[in-house]
Amino acid sequence: MELSAVDTAWTRPYGRKRYTYYRAGAPLIDTVNTTGDIPGSLYATLKAAKEEALTEPYILSSTSSVKDQRNNYLGTSVCVPLLKDGRFLGLVGMDITLDALDFIARIKPFEGATSFLVSNQGIIVSHEVPEMIGKPLSAVIKGDTTAVLASIQQGNILSYNDSTAGDALIAFTPLHIGRSDNPWSIGTIVPTASINGGINTILLRTLLLSTLGLVLLIVSVVLIANSITHPMNAINARLKALARGQIGMARTTRRLRGELREMTESVYALEANLKDKIDFAVDIGKGKFDSVFQVSGQDDTLGLALESMRTNLKRFREEEAKGVWQNDGLARLNDVIRRNASNTEGFYDHVLKTLVQILKANQGGLFIIHGEDEDRYIELVSVYAYERKKYLSRRLGWGESLIGQCILEGEIIHLKDIPAGYIRITSGLGEATPAMLALLPLRTETHAVGAIELATFATLQPHELEFLKRAGEIISASIYNLRVAERVV
Repeated sequence: MELSAVDTAWTRPYGRKRYTYYRAGAPLIDTVNTTGDIPGSLYATLKAAKEEALTEPYILSSTSSVKDQRNNYLGTSVCVPLLKDGRFLGLVGMDITLDALDFIARIKPFEGATSFLVSNQGIIVSHEVPEMIGKPLSAVIKGDTTAVLASIQQGNILSYNDSTAGDALIAFTPLHIGRSDNPWSIGTIVPTASINGGINTILLRTLLLSTLGLVLLIVSVVLIANSITHPMNAINARLKALARGQIGMARTTRRLRGELREMTESVYALEANLKDKIDFAVDIGKGKFDSVFQVSGQDDTLGLALESMRTNLKRFREEEAKGVWQNDGLARLNDVIRRNASNTEGFYDHVLKTLVQILKANQGGLFIIHGEDEDRYIELVSVYAYERKKYLSRRLGWGESLIGQCILEGEIIHLKDIPAGYIRITSGLGEATPAMLALLPLRTETHAVGAIELATFATLQPHELEFLKRAGEIISASIYNLRVAERVV
């Protein structure tokens, strides 16, 4: 199971809880892939495909000790993904020994014929010669097997004459198991001498393919319907019920044996784990919120209640954080104003620098209004990160440029479509147009005193613009009082 499906505190897209039960020996429960899924591994491949799969044959053990060679068998695994609304929750797999398939090797459609079962990747699964089992296809068919293996992997029917096999007809019929995209194949080698010479090639191939088709039907019914499909569907239905949040269903294992019974017990263990989560959710309802929870479905009443609680608390914390940020910024700004109230030249620089740093802007300029009536003009008195040659001597007429417009309107102007050539931000990587330009009018209730221009690569958020407005009121009053004090002196 994905860790995020059984542990709500885990939010990463990797990591899994692995439950392994053997016919004999102690079960294994461990946590793996906590640093990332292993590229190319079976689990990572099935996780990406989200499809049923039949693995390639491998040596498996009926006990938890792989060193106990007496209990090792050639087997395969039937794997079924657990999905909820397209989301991968985990994987259920059942190991099946392949020794029961030796009856395929006894199929003799013609005297002297040899039948065998080969996996999708060309591993011999069943053969009349036991030493051939587990070996590659090239051990049975001489010569280049590349084209044959490609046909098997594509699930195609293939037949051809092969002189390297002693003048024989070789045929392969695909064996599709469940909804797996990796078909196996039943192969038959028939010596040409065993076939009636009066039957033409077309009739021979038709008869051979018909025989193999009948064998395929029998094998499919035996392997899929009786051995896998029905028990796996029952277990899959149980897992889907758990995914919908239905816990406490009646238990029954009377008709299950071996690996299927062990898999069912694993499902019960998962159900107990989900019950523990419900108890933890009650604690969250009491105010102990420290994890994220995913709602399992519309029937998951507890999950919906927890999700609503989480959403409300998250919204509250976000708004609280914005308020704290604004208050901290205003307190910092007030402290700078207080410490520089007697230093006019340093006052402008420190106030502008502090405002730029709080908002994480890239450039800033502070403009002050001078003169009276028709003689009024606007002067740039402080800059932060501007190109000094261009801006230190900047003087604007009354109402000139965006600065003048901002002062006249008395409202914050924030532009994302900045006029071409108006301003550029210079850095070690060169020059670039900012993403946003914010112009803040500085005015008291009765007097306009100036404006502040900020350029930034990042777009200011609503709570940052609100802070800028509140900061402007404080700065305006401080500049007004400072200039009044200068006149008095």
